[in-house]
Amino acid sequence: MKKRMMAILLGLVLAVSMLAGCGGNGDDTKDDKNQEEQGKQEEQKDTSGSDVVTIKFSHPDPEGSVLDRGVKAFAKDLEERSGGTIKVDVYPANQLGSLTEVIEGIQMGSVDMAFSNTSYVTSFCPEVGVFDMPFLIDDDEHAYAALDGDVGTDLAATLEGNNIRVLSWWPMGFRNLTTTEDKKIESVDDINGLTVRTMTNEIHQKMFLMLGANPVTIDWNELFTALQQGVCDAQENPINMIYNNNVYEVQHYLYNTEHAYAITVMMISPSTWSKLSDEQKEWVQESAEVATKSYREDYKKETETNLKKLTEECGMEYIELDKEELREKTKGVYDEYPELADYVEKVRSYSTK
Repeated sequence: MKKRMMAILLGLVLAVSMLAGCGGNGDDTKDDKNQEEQGKQEEQKDTSGSDVVTIKFSHPDPEGSVLDRGVKAFAKDLEERSGGTIKVDVYPANQLGSLTEVIEGIQMGSVDMAFSNTSYVTSFCPEVGVFDMPFLIDDDEHAYAALDGDVGTDLAATLEGNNIRVLSWWPMGFRNLTTTEDKKIESVDDINGLTVRTMTNEIHQKMFLMLGANPVTIDWNELFTALQQGVCDAQENPINMIYNNNVYEVQHYLYNTEHAYAITVMMISPSTWSKLSDEQKEWVQESAEVATKSYREDYKKETETNLKKLTEECGMEYIELDKEELREKTKGVYDEYPELADYVEKVRSYSTK
């Protein structure tokens, strides 16, 4: 009897154990399936997120400026062209660093896209300095023809060899001289003895030395204060830069010197470019071309408008100097740069005058 009872108990224990084991295996299987499904969902989410490419685009001008509007037009066109799969975050006013730092970022891949005045890339491509030569460019159309032709193509190839890929060249316009109220210039000879702030640009500095001026390099962020405190008498920049940065508050006279033509280059990091598909590269290039055309039209109107504002609303007096005399006095700069002679001739070949 005892043996029979023991056998029944053992059978019950065994049955309960088996049921518990089956139940446990079922829960584990369900958990495994849940985890697998969750993993698939996470994977799909990650893949979906990676489909959107975000490009950081840095430029030096204030928000709302003609350059800022041009960059935002590029961003809008590219987002629409790509069906929202490429997004451009715009950082105006050097928010990502100085121009030198941004160019280094382009080379290293920490900055995706940027605009920079060509004077800052001459250390990587000295030939770009050809546009800084005095009185080389006749007008905007002359500059566009050279930049959109073999001159621009050759310069872009040189920069790409230095880890900077060029998408387009945009004008900033002719540089013009301005002076304080107590330093009025009525003839070219009056430039003699002036302390003129220039960029860190050897060609510009030699140009003003030949006019008898004393060129000094002052950081752009310190220029307004330097002019206010009389550290320098004069500065030179394109019309839109003079207006957008309130230079008229510390300078009274504006001269039509048009002594050099300023250009800014739209560049993309080769690191960023290499990660794009062929189709995405086409979109970027096409958007750059569309934005270039609209910017050039906007820039021209803006220059005319801002010149009018400077003279009619901001109190600047506009004085015309003898350009032929300026050209004659600065022609010696060309002798200082024989290595640019071929490029000078190429640029001149596009002139229609």
